[in-house]
Amino acid sequence: MDRETRTPGIPRAPRQDLWTRASSRPGQGEGLSSEALFQAVGDNAYELDRDFRFLSFNSNCESYYGIPAEQALGGSIFDVLPGARESTLEALLRSAMASGRPVRVEMAGVVHPERWLEVTVFPTARGVGVAFRDRTNERLAVTALRESEERLRLAQEAGDVGLWDWDLRTGKVFWSDVYRRIWNVPPELTEPSLELFSASIHPDDRDRVLARLFQALHDPAVRSYSDEFRVPRSGEGDRWVLARGEIARDPLSKIALRVTGVCIDVTDRKAAEEALRESERRLRLAQEAGGVGSWDWDVVTDQLHWSESCHRMHGTDPSSPVTFGTWSTGIHPDDQEGVQAALQQALEDGSRGWSIECRYRRWSDQSLRWIGGRGSILRDPETGVPLRVLGVALDLTERREAEEKQRLLARELDHRAKNALAVVLAAVRLTSKADPAAFAASIEGRVEALARAHTVLAEGRWAGANLRALAEAELHAFSPHDSSQGSTASRVLLEGPDLQLDPSATQALAMALHELATNATKYGALSGPCGQVLLRWCVDEAADLLCLTWEERGAPTPVKPPARAGFGTRVIEATLADQLGGKVQRRWEPQGLLCEVQLPLDAIAPLRAKRVAEPH
Repeated sequence: MDRETRTPGIPRAPRQDLWTRASSRPGQGEGLSSEALFQAVGDNAYELDRDFRFLSFNSNCESYYGIPAEQALGGSIFDVLPGARESTLEALLRSAMASGRPVRVEMAGVVHPERWLEVTVFPTARGVGVAFRDRTNERLAVTALRESEERLRLAQEAGDVGLWDWDLRTGKVFWSDVYRRIWNVPPELTEPSLELFSASIHPDDRDRVLARLFQALHDPAVRSYSDEFRVPRSGEGDRWVLARGEIARDPLSKIALRVTGVCIDVTDRKAAEEALRESERRLRLAQEAGGVGSWDWDVVTDQLHWSESCHRMHGTDPSSPVTFGTWSTGIHPDDQEGVQAALQQALEDGSRGWSIECRYRRWSDQSLRWIGGRGSILRDPETGVPLRVLGVALDLTERREAEEKQRLLARELDHRAKNALAVVLAAVRLTSKADPAAFAASIEGRVEALARAHTVLAEGRWAGANLRALAEAELHAFSPHDSSQGSTASRVLLEGPDLQLDPSATQALAMALHELATNATKYGALSGPCGQVLLRWCVDEAADLLCLTWEERGAPTPVKPPARAGFGTRVIEATLADQLGGKVQRRWEPQGLLCEVQLPLDAIAPLRAKRVAEPH
């Protein structure tokens, strides 16, 4: 009776209770097994004789089994508790009876098998005693704890999450198996430490990591710690690790007592982030090169996200948030209604896409730009309600301007072609036909003058012509060089500032210069070897006029006014006076013709006239 028998695999109870002490005292069993003893104990307890009939059945047993003591006493345990037959309890009873030694086990109840009991069976002077306690709740708690720990272990393994714990009071450090694997710490290193933690960090990161850790520990207001750093691993290169911990502090002094946390291998995430940054950089460069901006409009919250290139396109600050209202406010008033209607229709009619082109007033400099927008509409799959619109914006200003120039050029070409044909037709009708050769030469010269004007305009893409370039082109054929004295000086001299002529004025001035030069060649200064022509011009900004003077010098014979106005005179009047609204005065000096012309700037050079009219 001095040893306690224990079923293998069942933990021994940490204490020696009353029943064990009673059974281990020879000669005292009679008194201790009395009814008073079984009734006084706090456990469920009963005593059986050597035939396994109840000698005692305390009140706790009555409550547990729901059987009155009077019904149990004297009856066989196998009749009162039928589940006891051929059960673990029967084996324990017979073992204790035969060996005279107490036995303690944990087992399922014979009446309530769903309950887990701690059972002590011990010999008494009259037979055998049984005491048991319900340990179901404790067993369930232990089982739940084990299951929780197993789930945590499996979760750590699946998520590659390592656990660590550092007791600052004792200096003891704990690392889980996953932690060791992440840090490449060999299993034989069973004593983790702060020194080993420090040595495992990449040298370039070590000082920063330790400084942040100790700063967090010494700041009483800090409750958590988080950092990312590299851990060199032999043969694998550097691994990126995310460490997070919660700091437990003394409630009064706020001194850090313990840090418990996790570590995660975030190398793949870091690589993905770097790849994403590189992809975004390439996208940004492509957008900038192509003049494209990306945008994302959350229809529900009205928040609008613009790429940097989109912000630049609209003249907004990338650091300031934008909304749909920010964008729509900049749309040109004449385009507002159309843009709003097109967008509303796309959102309401189930469309998957939307596109517009409109004029937009940039926020930064108030310049007017043409912006094109194209987007895809994302809808709720069940209701079809629009949720987001994602798309791109394109600056179409240059394209639009080119299209407008093309349209104006085509219209100008059409207008110039009609004018040229009209001039040719007039020249054919009005030129004297008495001398066929002279008629052909005259028509040919006038058509060539039109062709030269056309060439000058074409070189300027029909945006107009420079007055000097036009005069040089028209008068070059009439200015043979004086080679009698070895000189290459031109006999036609030009003086005046640069002035860009309107296309409509270019043709008129070309015809007028041609007629003046033809007249000088036939009757004036250019009819002899020594004569010259001086063509000079200036801009009278006060009067908003172009003042042009044709002056001939050195005619071989004194020049006289013509007896009648010929075709050339009529051309000069029709182009300069009638078409351009100018004034023409001619005087026939002995040296040659002096022709003074005043032309309104708004008729021949609208852009120059506009600049002159603007206040300085």
